[in-house]
This record gives sequence, C-alpha cells and structure tokens, in this order.
Amino acid sequence: MHVLKNNQGNQTESVKRKLLCYIYDQKLQEGDSLPSQSELRKMFNVGAFTIQRAIAALQKSGILETIPHHAVRVKSLNTDGYNARQIALVCLRRSYIPSATLLLQCLQQQLADHNCQCKLFLRNSDQMTDTDSLSHFDGLRRCIEQGVIHGILTTVSFDAPSWEIIKANHIPVVSTGTASHNHGCKIKFDSILPKTFELIRKRHLKRPALIHCGYPFVDEVRAEFYANFPENSNCFCRFLFPELVTEDVPLPIAEAAGKILDEFCSMPPDKRPDVLIIPDDFLMNFIYTELLRRKLNDRSLQWMPHFIYSVHAQNPFFTPVEPIGDCFEYDIMKYAGNAVQILHDNMILEPSERKDHEILFEPRLISMN
Repeated sequence: MHVLKNNQGNQTESVKRKLLCYIYDQKLQEGDSLPSQSELRKMFNVGAFTIQRAIAALQKSGILETIPHHAVRVKSLNTDGYNARQIALVCLRRSYIPSATLLLQCLQQQLADHNCQCKLFLRNSDQMTDTDSLSHFDGLRRCIEQGVIHGILTTVSFDAPSWEIIKANHIPVVSTGTASHNHGCKIKFDSILPKTFELIRKRHLKRPALIHCGYPFVDEVRAEFYANFPENSNCFCRFLFPELVTEDVPLPIAEAAGKILDEFCSMPPDKRPDVLIIPDDFLMNFIYTELLRRKLNDRSLQWMPHFIYSVHAQNPFFTPVEPIGDCFEYDIMKYAGNAVQILHDNMILEPSERKDHEILFEPRLISMN
C-alpha cells in the first residue's frame, strides 16, 4: 500500500510538471484555458484521478483556477516554486576563472527565468581529461537513466560511452564553446579574429602579435593567424597553455604571460609588435597592467602597443583609464539566455526531429576613434 501511494504521488508530481510545461510551451497567459481533462488524460497517458490531483495541487498554489462546468484556466503565471523542467548543468570546478564562474551564474539565472530547476553537477575528479565520463559527475548517470532530468547544459565534453547513454535516454544537450568535442547543439562565442585582422589593416599596423590562453582552440587560432600573417606566425602567435593542463589547479597565467612579455620587451623597438591581440579579458587585464608596471620600473622601455581585445559585459573588472585600443564586448547573460532557449526548443521536439548544429554568438565592437 505504501508503494502504491508513492507511485500515485510520483505520477501526480510528474503531471504537475507536464501541466506547467504545457503552459510555458504554449505561451498561455492569465485567463487562458487548458484543454479538457479528457484531452489532458490522453495527452499525458494517465488516469482521471491523477489529472484531478495535479490540477487541485496547482489550484491550491494559485496557479490554476477551475470554473465549474466550464474550464480550467491559468490564474497566475507565478509558479510558486514549482518548476516545469529539471535541467542538469554540468561543469568543472574552476571558480578561479572569472569568465567560467560568470557563465555558470548567468546560466543558473536564465534557467530560473525559464521556469526550470537547475541541478548542478560538478566534476568530482582532480585529474583533467580531454573528454569526461558521466561517472566524473556524481549522480548524473542515475538521473539520466531514471528520467529525473529533461535536458543537459554542459561546459565539458563527454566521451563516447557517455553519449551512448545520453542518446539512449533521448536527453537533449546544449554545449557551450569549451565543450568542443560534443555532439548535439553547440553555442560558442564567434571569433574576434576576422574583424580584428580587418582593423589591423585599416589602421595600417604592421606587426600584430596574438597572446591566447590556448587549449582547446590552438589549431584553429594558429591556422587563422597564419592565413593572414604567415611571416609573423612563428614568433608572434603565442599560447600560454597549448596542451591540456591535466591538474585542476589555478593556472600560472602570470608566469606564462610574463615570459612572452620578456621576449617582446627584449626585441629592438622596430621589431616589437605594434598591436597585441588578446581575446580574453582576464589575460588582457594582467598584460596591460604588467606592461604599465614595467614601463614605470624601466623608463627606457618606450613600448605601448595598440590593443585589440575582448571583454565580458557582466565582468567589468577591467576598466582602462584611457583608450587603449579596440574592444569586442560579449554579453554573457544574452549568451546564456540563448543557450537555455535552444535547449528548451529541443526539449519540446521529438528526438527524431532534433538536429546537431552550431550557433555563433557575435560580440559588439567598441572601436577606438
């Protein structure tokens, strides 16, 4: 008898979520009517008693109202803590990378705004790998196989056995740019390099140098730089960490970037880069302040190149006191909103209708006059 009650409770809870999904997916407004209870029974493949219990629960919470002998209507779009869908947010424990922390916060906020409950799965191993097993995230496989979650947002790449389990359970997945090896839908920041190279030519700059964090974008960045400036690529296309760093520890960015600056500063003035391309706001902040520090300590160092760099709109810790170049600004909140919306669109499709595709999110250019 106890098991029966539990099953009834689980069924009622499931139908409550499905009703909320229906309201959200159909974009119903306050005062709009739901289908009849007989239609809902067919839609959700449950009995009349379960439908009645679910409606009564949502009515008690003020979400629905029943008009006797007429209809069940939406009374309030305030869901009172109920969530339509549960989404797995799968990511690393890299709180020391500001942009990664910011993206995580924005994804969580956007999930809440889309009436989804976020189930956070953080990596449980310190040993970094190119792709991850579901076992690296405590409880994730169990939640997938038990149908507890309805979709996955991930900043990590899964291995082949993990994808077999995900596909077997028809879970839609949306991957952010760092999850470069994944199937399914990907949303990534568009490269600033094509427009950067246009700006360099427009400004008649001759010796561009690129300082990039590195993995997993080394090959594509190097190829793009070489295609535009082959004579400079060996010396001036530089990566802090070209290979995967296997330990999940703070990266020695200051040390790696400092060595590159040492080389540039030691060059003859007419051989140094006249523009530095830095597609990362955290790295840009260090390099710019470090170069200022060196100039203060060494009055003979007369080098301040033009900068072309990127920043995140929600991460304004880098605010130069004077114009130093051209800036590409990414809005992470909008990026996160697009990722959540894409996942939602896939969740309401049949598995056979979902298609793998990649979406590029463009930055806004703030150009120096």
